[in-house]
Amino acid sequence: MLNNSYIVWEGASLIDGSPIVLILTGFVSPSTNRKTGRLIQSWILQQEFVPTFAAKQGLDEGICGSCSLKLSKIGSCYVNLAPINNIYRKYVTGTYSKFSKNEIEVLKRYRYPIRIGSYGDPTAVPFDVWEPIILESGSHTGYTHNWKNCKPIWKQYLMASVQSESEARVAQSQGWRTFRIMTPDAP
Repeated sequence: MLNNSYIVWEGASLIDGSPIVLILTGFVSPSTNRKTGRLIQSWILQQEFVPTFAAKQGLDEGICGSCSLKLSKIGSCYVNLAPINNIYRKYVTGTYSKFSKNEIEVLKRYRYPIRIGSYGDPTAVPFDVWEPIILESGSHTGYTHNWKNCKPIWKQYLMASVQSESEARVAQSQGWRTFRIMTPDAP
């Protein structure tokens, strides 16, 4: 029987070495997020802290890196952490099954699209964990604020999340496609 959510990987963050987990959701019940629609969602969480606590206390370096939008910095991250707390609680109580070749086959058969890093920077998780999932998905979307420090191989799957036109030019000169959040008064 197909579950809605799975633990894909647990290990040390490639950003700071802290214990993190990668969870996929949406196999049975898709997200209610109208902007993303029928995408498998991927959540990169600190193993030791409830997401809202980690974000407020600045304990999310292992999953968010030095992102300037973090709650502990300027606080303009678009992610609503309240529902993610529920994902974390289910993880801690052992509700989720381990991801296996069976779920890879489901992705392959139904070609579910995936959102790489619904919360957390995808580059915190090893590339070889992600690639089989991405390759069997129908399509993908994903962004990284860690583009300056991650392996260049990520350029094929992620866009560099940048904060300014000058930062976009730097990323583009390194071969990245870019995405920039624009404030209402920005050109």
